Amino acid sequence: MAVREILLGRRLRIALVIGVVIAALGIGPLRAQRGADGMKKYAARYHVIYTDLPKEQVYEAVARITATAEEYHRRTRKFSGKISKKLPFYLYRRYEDYQKSLDGKMQGSAGVYDGVCLRAAMDVERFSREDIWHVIQHEGWHQFAHMVVSRKVRLPIWLDEGIAEYFGEAIWTGDGIVTGVIDTGKTFRKNDRTYVRKGRMQRVQRRIKANQFRPFVRIIRMTHSQWTEEMDIVNYDQVWSMVQFFVHAKDGKYRRKFTAYIDDVTRGRPSLPAFKRHFGRNLSDLQKEYNEWWVSMGENPTADLYDRIIVETLVSFLGRAKNNKLTFHSAEAFFQAARQGLCDPDIKKGPSQWLPPPLLKKALLEAEKHKNWQLQTAPGSRPMLVLTRDDETVFEGRYILKGRKRIPNVTVKIIPPKVSPEPTTRPTDK
Repeated sequence: MAVREILLGRRLRIALVIGVVIAALGIGPLRAQRGADGMKKYAARYHVIYTDLPKEQVYEAVARITATAEEYHRRTRKFSGKISKKLPFYLYRRYEDYQKSLDGKMQGSAGVYDGVCLRAAMDVERFSREDIWHVIQHEGWHQFAHMVVSRKVRLPIWLDEGIAEYFGEAIWTGDGIVTGVIDTGKTFRKNDRTYVRKGRMQRVQRRIKANQFRPFVRIIRMTHSQWTEEMDIVNYDQVWSMVQFFVHAKDGKYRRKFTAYIDDVTRGRPSLPAFKRHFGRNLSDLQKEYNEWWVSMGENPTADLYDRIIVETLVSFLGRAKNNKLTFHSAEAFFQAARQGLCDPDIKKGPSQWLPPPLLKKALLEAEKHKNWQLQTAPGSRPMLVLTRDDETVFEGRYILKGRKRIPNVTVKIIPPKVSPEPTTRPTDK
């Protein structure tokens, strides 16, 4: 059982070269039972969670891991199997207790899949929440891949780790997660000084220009033992960027081929022959196209996804406000109420309605980057939150309250700006 522990910039990434399980069962009431070592047992939709965290953090964990599991299933339904049982997930408040559960074998790690259970330390004094959830989402993919996608055959290591990092980078919006985002870094101020943190995009571009990535033919046929022996952050950057390319490059040009390749390897076909079967034998030209795609990226290539995240998060809270019988005549009225804490969910109403107020606060701050917000309402219909960007791209956020618990199902439609048609005739010179 091989383990990796690496630092990506400031973000800790932990993963096992192993997979685990995800179970799609009907949602039931979240009940706690007292377990060993002061851990309570919570029956969530896809997991059984054992934790000593306070109720607010338990509810957040339930919402996040459930949204992540549903995204795994949605993205793999063409080739994955049936989900049969709930997963054991141990979430510790103290890093020391997490280490104790592993007999001290994972010093410095924030989370791990041990072959039976997913374990993580929600110790925010040691790790940031963002880093911890990257690890959980990464390890959760290994669970899903092992128990649902490919029970009898190990996925190629480049594919398993690349998809795990792809999901690790996803951002939670309250009722879902958004995948495919590319970290471009950020600028922030601290103690009257300005700091610039370069993102993963810049790191990938730098590695491509420095010829640090392996040829596709080598990385695709790499074995699990070779990966473990040559544990290197460069490999993780490469396989993540390859998955990003095969899923999103050129409006999804390679998405069907990539899905067909995954279907082949889950049936036991060797990685490299399966890859060449769908992508052709000339992998050097394919890698040149991949290099050009990454190096030619603009300043913020997934700006639409980041704005979708803002809208989706706000609509999650708007739907809960509707459950609390709050109505608003404009987007600004909703924003004002949210800033005053009037839209913070009531934890007494249970986990299906609760979301952490800091999630709303962050979305409100991000929303201030844009000026044109509207709350469109019509008699007999639910309100629609609309963002129109300066480039005239429109984001329409809607929700439907599902089930007896009235959980918001949030969708965001992105409408690109209209392009003026070219004239059919050109004026002649006089």
